Amino acid sequence: MKTPAPAMEEKANILFVDDEPMILSSLNMLFKSKYKVYLAENGFDALEIIKSVPIKVIVSDQRMPGMLGHELLRQVKEISPNSVRMLLTGYSDLDAII
Repeated sequence: MKTPAPAMEEKANILFVDDEPMILSSLNMLFKSKYKVYLAENGFDALEIIKSVPIKVIVSDQRMPGMLGHELLRQVKEISPNSVRMLLTGYSDLDAII
């Protein structure tokens, strides 16, 4: 009697948002083996992805032109409240974040 093959575990969707293409490329290379990686260079593109794909985790840069990271994550909370939201910055933006 043949044992059924274990079901392939589906990868969780993760979205990285940064206006620096090299950062996005590096993050993609680091995470693509364990996650289904989505990339966006700005908050507006990220929102379009969030609206069409069930994202488990979103990681956003803070300083981006057009929409700051904390503004993006505030909107993501409304669209996808169960998504884990993480804000990264290389600057001291404590006032903006709070």
